[in-house]
Amino acid sequence: MNFHKLDNVGTFFASTYFKHNPDVFRFAITMDELIDEETLQKALIQTKESFPSFNVSLKMGLFWYYLEEEEEVPNVYEEKYPVCYRIDSYRDEVLYRVSYYKNRINLEVSHIISDGRGTLEFCTSLIENYVSLKYKVKVPPKFKATVLEREEDSFEKYYKKCKAPKNKRSNIYNFKGKKIKKHNIRFIEMHMSTKKILSLSKDKSVSITVYIVSLIIRAILRTMSYKDTGKHIRIAVPVDLRSFYYSKTTKNFFGLVYVDYKFNGEVDALDKIIEVVNEQVTTALDKETLIKRTNQMYSLVSNVVIRSIPLIIKNVGLSVIDKFTHRLNTTHVSNMGRLEFSKVVEDHVNSVALMISTEDLQFVLSSYKDDFCIVASSRFMRNNVLNYLVEDLSESGIEINVVSNGV
Repeated sequence: MNFHKLDNVGTFFASTYFKHNPDVFRFAITMDELIDEETLQKALIQTKESFPSFNVSLKMGLFWYYLEEEEEVPNVYEEKYPVCYRIDSYRDEVLYRVSYYKNRINLEVSHIISDGRGTLEFCTSLIENYVSLKYKVKVPPKFKATVLEREEDSFEKYYKKCKAPKNKRSNIYNFKGKKIKKHNIRFIEMHMSTKKILSLSKDKSVSITVYIVSLIIRAILRTMSYKDTGKHIRIAVPVDLRSFYYSKTTKNFFGLVYVDYKFNGEVDALDKIIEVVNEQVTTALDKETLIKRTNQMYSLVSNVVIRSIPLIIKNVGLSVIDKFTHRLNTTHVSNMGRLEFSKVVEDHVNSVALMISTEDLQFVLSSYKDDFCIVASSRFMRNNVLNYLVEDLSESGIEINVVSNGV
């Protein structure tokens, strides 16, 4: 039996996994034909051989959690659970699941074992194997790495003790309102033209991430009241550290960039917001600054004193930290960038949508061909942020196709 050590982010997620909606990714891939269950199961078995660190269950030790590799892969099934439903880590359940509905393949993965980029690699391989088996064609793999490279703990490999940068964390604006009952999340997919979004961001001389984050800030400003004057909208933006280091790991390996915007009692013009956001993102993406923040995050769980505390006590402490840090951000915006497959696979893939579970309101951005997709996950019964976001995009000349999971 093989055992795997959790990376530092996975350790944190494991200790806070008892909350109603633990972090689970979903990659939804819409194909051009109805899904063949038997072929999908064979594709999953084939994929597992190259990604053994995914086919694991969570185990509890005296001081830390660890992962145990399972021999059997989970059964593929027709979709029956809510989107991003919790993966039960306490019943020897493998920390991912694969389902399908009509012509859509769904891969859901716990944040304990991987981040968005690592999950993308697993998902891409699964789709490649499915297309290869179903249509009896040779598919060159998009991502090439050895098992050892994929299992590397890059946080540990590149960790260097250093002084953390100063980080203002006061008077943060948090969403309020009645929430949907536990385990249920509303997912809103907003599909639009990638070319048009790219054109709008180029007109402002900024990246798509800066442009969309600015639109989201403006939408949030429009929901705030005068009594919120002086509060700060603070948005956390995950950044893939593989672009800063040589790493092919599929474990968690990301840092966080923070965007801060102060509410002065009125809704500022988009150009003003873009200027502030672009300056902050450009500064935060400085390699040295990002590395310092990342090393600070690693040092928490690698601390000798913390490591010596029994797990049952550590879980309580980390859950308190989780609740505290959760309120230090207004929302998260993750941009997975442009998704691509080889030509033979793209001929059979119609669209892609990426989403993640949440306790409040969160956004995931991605694009595939000329389909730019913003997925908002929300626990709120009512929240006008999405209405204002769609309104501002529409006024910019963007045609939007909105799809919901019906919650």
